[in-house]
Amino acid sequence: MSRGDSYHVRVQLSTAEMALTTDGRLTLEAITYEPNGQCEFCGHRPISYHYWIRDSESNVVKVAGSECVKTVFALDSDRRRLFESVLRILNHRVGRKIEEVRRLQKAEKWKQEMPDVYRYLKERQSLTP
Repeated sequence: MSRGDSYHVRVQLSTAEMALTTDGRLTLEAITYEPNGQCEFCGHRPISYHYWIRDSESNVVKVAGSECVKTVFALDSDRRRLFESVLRILNHRVGRKIEEVRRLQKAEKWKQEMPDVYRYLKERQSLTP
């Protein structure tokens, strides 16, 4: 696990500890990024960040969007600032991953559309010291 991944895991764990309702029933299980989702609390769509919330009494897990999760856990101003900081970190990491995937898709498309040029460049690269 890279240093960045380790940091990311620690951030998620601290967010999970931070996000407990006052009665302790609801807990934040995970945070995932999935474009075009829907909040199961208010029905808003599309949401990209999915906050998986478990109700310990019913054991039901629901997805909340980034605005509803603030309401569900009734975050005070300090916890809200921390939450928004975590969200910025996650947004930055997700943005980098999305760009990486787009670059790979673009390169693969180019490779498929211009196989002769790709073979030529690969051959030339292997001959270059």
